[in-house]
Amino acid sequence: MLDASHASLPQPKSDNNTYHLGEIGDHNIVIACLPSGRYGLTSAAVVSQQMLSTFPAIEIGLMVGIGGGVPSSAADIRLGDIVVSKPTGLFPGVVQYDYGKAMGDGSFHRTGSLNSPPDRLLTAISDLEARHRLGNNKIAVHLQNAAKLHASIRESFTYPGVDEDILFDASYIHEDGKPTCSSCDRSHIVPRSPRESTTPSIHYGLIASANQVMKNARTRDKLGEELGILCFEMEAAGLMNHFPCLVLRGICDYSDSHKNKQWQDYAAATAAAYARELLEFSLPTTLLPSASDAVRIRSKIPISKSVFFGRKKELQQLQQLFDVEMHTRQAAVIWGPSGFGKTQLALEYLTSRDMDYEVILWVDSSSCTMVVEYFEQISLQLKSDTKSIKPGAELVVEWLERENRSWIIVFDGVESMGDDEKFDDLDIRDYFPASKHGHLLLVTTSSDLHLRLAYPGIEIQGVDDQTGASILLKCAGITCQNTSNNTVAMAISRKLRGMPLAIEQAGSYLSYGMSSMTDYKKHFETRFRETTLKTPMRKYVGSYEKGCTLWTTFDMLYNTLQQKSPDSARLLQLITFLGRGRIPFGIITGDREGSAQPAAEQFQPDHLANEQLSLVAPWLMELRCDTIQLAMAVRQLEVSGFVKLHRGQGDTLIESLGLHDLARSFLQSAVPQEDKLGMIASSFLLNGQQLYDGQHMPEESIIRTHMGRLTVVSEQFEEHIPNSMLQPPDGRFLPLCGRVAPLFARICRYRGKLDIAAQFWAIAIQHRALSRESLPNLEDLMESAEIDSRLGDLQGAIRKYSTVVSVCESDGLEDDRVYIRAVGCLRESRENRQRSEEHSRRVAVATSAPKSMPYTAIDEGEAREENWHSSDESA
Repeated sequence: MLDASHASLPQPKSDNNTYHLGEIGDHNIVIACLPSGRYGLTSAAVVSQQMLSTFPAIEIGLMVGIGGGVPSSAADIRLGDIVVSKPTGLFPGVVQYDYGKAMGDGSFHRTGSLNSPPDRLLTAISDLEARHRLGNNKIAVHLQNAAKLHASIRESFTYPGVDEDILFDASYIHEDGKPTCSSCDRSHIVPRSPRESTTPSIHYGLIASANQVMKNARTRDKLGEELGILCFEMEAAGLMNHFPCLVLRGICDYSDSHKNKQWQDYAAATAAAYARELLEFSLPTTLLPSASDAVRIRSKIPISKSVFFGRKKELQQLQQLFDVEMHTRQAAVIWGPSGFGKTQLALEYLTSRDMDYEVILWVDSSSCTMVVEYFEQISLQLKSDTKSIKPGAELVVEWLERENRSWIIVFDGVESMGDDEKFDDLDIRDYFPASKHGHLLLVTTSSDLHLRLAYPGIEIQGVDDQTGASILLKCAGITCQNTSNNTVAMAISRKLRGMPLAIEQAGSYLSYGMSSMTDYKKHFETRFRETTLKTPMRKYVGSYEKGCTLWTTFDMLYNTLQQKSPDSARLLQLITFLGRGRIPFGIITGDREGSAQPAAEQFQPDHLANEQLSLVAPWLMELRCDTIQLAMAVRQLEVSGFVKLHRGQGDTLIESLGLHDLARSFLQSAVPQEDKLGMIASSFLLNGQQLYDGQHMPEESIIRTHMGRLTVVSEQFEEHIPNSMLQPPDGRFLPLCGRVAPLFARICRYRGKLDIAAQFWAIAIQHRALSRESLPNLEDLMESAEIDSRLGDLQGAIRKYSTVVSVCESDGLEDDRVYIRAVGCLRESRENRQRSEEHSRRVAVATSAPKSMPYTAIDEGEAREENWHSSDESA
């Protein structure tokens, strides 16, 4: 029925429809079909909503298809006829006959109401009806032209013939299992007067809609008589309140048990022919008034799927920023990691201030293509005296720049990790109207976009514990709001660091009833963390899409990052193992804490360690030598939303960076096993070098400042790096880790982990023995010896104290405090060893003696010896 077909256009990933584009007369046409095999009110509603979202400039809606007729004395409906929805006295053109409530007397009371077709369409059908009465009916011509143009479908869409149009008595039921009516008793056929022409008749009135097929002739007649229904179908009621349209149905059966598919193609063709004639003759293209005329445009915005929790402070900030006279230009940026509810906040603001704006534009800014296409669609809604060859974005921006117009544009996903290769060439400012009125709201993962644009920024962090608990309990379906449940829910929210998406997933997981909240909290780290975050959201639970999980979100961002910037991806892998909390940026650049000098000027580097680092992370050494390349890699990290950069208050210098614990869990599982050990060993070296130069141990207060992060680094080193990689013949990580091992030994000592501290000292001492540093650090040897002594390894302690004494004596350092302390400790250790050996000897003698002896066999001397032994044991 189209005059011409058009090429397909890009559409959002969230739109599952398939469209055929074309034109009839001066109208641009968008056609979408229901999914094969899926019918009913819901399916139609979904298709229409996605269509309106992708094509917001749509002005006219037609629901074209087939239906079951209701023949009666009042309406001589035949197969192939067309029924057009038109308001009657009681109903607006469509009635959902199965929606209501059963009354006590057995009657059925219908409730609710649907919208009427738009007045413009009702006027158009009145005009077309008048044309047809005057004999100007072109439907048969359209059918013939279609058959000529498309010979392959000619047979299917041709009139089946008068003899095939059979109406049986309502009391006569079709035989089960028979595909056609060839075996039906023809004595039950209802006699009807023949028509003069096979041209379809057109009936205007009420169409009945429901989720079920009408196949009962008696029910058909009962409802037809009661409500004045002309035909039955299964989709229209799902559209009328959300997609006001005109419903056109070609009659393919009589809504009885004899229904079959013989007439369906032809009936569809007759309805389509009516649609063409309506568009061609009775619905001229919208007149384009002057551009000064006001147009109220409401962009299709995402619909919040859940109750808005918390964020009162952020919402108040946003309202205050925009709570000014509309003629004053205002802008703001909402920023934060993925999954924290940035878009939800923007939606809540628009919901609360909807009536304040004449124009609301919601721009999916995740790709250059989406932005350009969006403004092209919006430009079609604008009113212009003449057709323009300007790009759609330019037309929209110029239109918004005019005075006395209240508008807001929301750019969602600015500088996100989209897969559009042209995105870096997009300057979002090109889409900002150059006016002193209107509002701009940008939503992004970038932490410095607001600084670059000089706009106020609203940071979205994790929700507070109470808000997190409310989200969790709601998604879990827990209605018992007692103190115990609330306390446990708050604890779970804290474990998830207040990330709304993660909390909703946890609630969705709990709603399955496979674990109690208490057990979930107790075993979250060991059993539930990864399982929960991989579990898809249950239907109708939470505010995010059903297929959306934190794991899939992270996976998508990570894969895109790997494609766009391999350096950024490798840097992210390394950051994953650099510990928790704020990670000093100097660890990445190689600058030591507390120094503005480059690492090379602060202390003589450990060439062996740096050579080894070059083997496992050559890319990091290259990035350190190329400041611009490093800056670009860090920028991509920030844009990805994985990493949050913390800058100085006085300038934009990056001081530290942070990674959410849940992102760390995902990334550690995503790093290939063969790369993981190198990353862990590199993290050990880099964290150590940032505080320790291999000679001078930092003060205790400095170490304790970084204790949390360094403890994580130490524990992952202990867990994953096997001893074989630190000892000959392999020993690949000994040069990498040996120099900074004393720092981690000190940390373990502070934590009371003396056995682990001793292991780190062993690594450090062996490293020095094998490296070009011939002289040991005496203070380090003293500390290592002290730990050996406290662990009971007196032989090891004596050996190390002796080494310190020997070195001091050979260097003439007898007056040095280290020498004096070493001599005292050596003497004490030897005495302790002597006592220990004597004690062991006596224990051995006692255990080797007979278990019982006659009392008279013990003389006085032996008794004294036994008493001395007992006293020694007590001491």
